Amino acid sequence: MARFIYLRYDYFPKMDRELLSALRLIQWPNYALNNRPTYWQIARYLDISPKAVRTKFDRLSEIGVLGGINIVPDVTSFGLFRTAIYISADRSVLDRIWNNFSTLDTIMYLHRYGLSTDSLVMEVIHYDEEHLDSQLNLFSSAFGQINVLGRQKHITENHYKFDAKDLAILRVLVAEPMARLSKISSMTGIGVRTINSRIHEMAFSNAISCEPIFNGYNGVNPLFYIVSINHGDMRRNEIKEKVLDILKSSYVSFKENFYGTILILVAVENFQEMLNLFSELKESLLGYQVTLIHPFKSRYSLPRIVKAKLNGNAI
Repeated sequence: MARFIYLRYDYFPKMDRELLSALRLIQWPNYALNNRPTYWQIARYLDISPKAVRTKFDRLSEIGVLGGINIVPDVTSFGLFRTAIYISADRSVLDRIWNNFSTLDTIMYLHRYGLSTDSLVMEVIHYDEEHLDSQLNLFSSAFGQINVLGRQKHITENHYKFDAKDLAILRVLVAEPMARLSKISSMTGIGVRTINSRIHEMAFSNAISCEPIFNGYNGVNPLFYIVSINHGDMRRNEIKEKVLDILKSSYVSFKENFYGTILILVAVENFQEMLNLFSELKESLLGYQVTLIHPFKSRYSLPRIVKAKLNGNAI
């Protein structure tokens, strides 16, 4: 039987609707913000102070719900590919992979989730299928036997080509995703207007995105949790509309393209509200696998294979 462990914090005396709105804005491009989300941009949209926004984010980082904010380039612009690898292995093997994540040259994301301790999804950055297979063999040699349960390549139609100015801007953003335009300008020697237009063009050409890392975590007021809906890419829009109608005042993040699965981070007042919403989702989505995931952990790092491309000349 699933056990839910509560860790008490005094950060959230009540549900903070401004916080939920701020978190929704981080994922960019989005429908609300034309410019890249910074503390200042989010504060202006919500009509609160930038310091208040930063304080809210810092608190979520301290309790582990917000695992980071990242500028993610589309690696296909560098002649690379992203493939999600579903694996199972002994817990000791997965622990070794998790603990040595930063030393792995070709891993961008690690997702460890569910009540089980033997499942992991990792996104491998690679040149071709032969390179991908060689990386998986290296993992087995270094960490122990892994069982590959499935693969799914991330497909993109982006044809944007980064030039020298784009790469200079990207190097700053990768190191500091929420940096102000003035700081990027001082570090690159590029004008503020040019930087703003370049970032805008890259984002709306799907060459870069701003992606937060959210983790399901049991705090108190609000309680954060993650719902997983396996849809297999069938009727995705219809499912999304139903889910948003049920969770419209509670959802924080909606990750649609998680390889055939929708992941939704939800914040509620208490455990009973969580169970009520979960039951309503299951009843509304009969025939689909709706799962309450606890815990959910994600880690992100731009792998060295991509950093080497960023530090090179124009592509």
